[in-house]
Amino acid sequence: MKEIVKAPEKEQAMIAASLKLFGNKGFAATKMEDLAKEAGVSKGLLFHYFGNKTNLYLATYEHARQFFYQHIDPEAWSAANDFSEMVEQSMRRKLGLQIHNPLEFNFLFRSLSELQQLPEGIKSQLAVKMQEEYQVTLQLITPVLDRMEIAAPYTREDVLRVLYFVVQGETEAIQREMSQHPEWTTLEQMEPMVKRMKTSLSLIQNGFLKS
Repeated sequence: MKEIVKAPEKEQAMIAASLKLFGNKGFAATKMEDLAKEAGVSKGLLFHYFGNKTNLYLATYEHARQFFYQHIDPEAWSAANDFSEMVEQSMRRKLGLQIHNPLEFNFLFRSLSELQQLPEGIKSQLAVKMQEEYQVTLQLITPVLDRMEIAAPYTREDVLRVLYFVVQGETEAIQREMSQHPEWTTLEQMEPMVKRMKTSLSLIQNGFLKS
């Protein structure tokens, strides 16, 4: 099959439109004609570039997660003394990015919240991507975990499993709260959420560390 030559500015406009509409309305409620109108291109060109709505959604997800990867600071993660400090630092950085780049984060949050309602073709591919994301996170937190002494009878796997669910739950709560307060534009306004996350992790951490 002949490779499609894409004009970067048009492709960027399509992705930006997808971030906005998929993020606000979700996959099912977003129509290709609405995406084309938002992007300022013809519906035919949108199909020419991406083939169908599923491919466009997946391309938009890949764009959003690559944006996130580009802003990860591995040294900031690995230099932390413990999980509580590590997540506090990364959360502050993430919230700062979200203030200035709401489209990418809104889209990713919507993807997580509607995951079970997405078509199977999308769900299966997102499952692979999310497993890749978990492995990236695991690489980031391993240096911190290696410096912590885990009390018996707990194992590294126990700690990672509980940590994953706590951070996931707190992150979803933060995203819901932020969606209700679009007027928040500074990290100071979000400080209570950062402290809440830190408290949750401190509670977990104190349960498995050697005294």
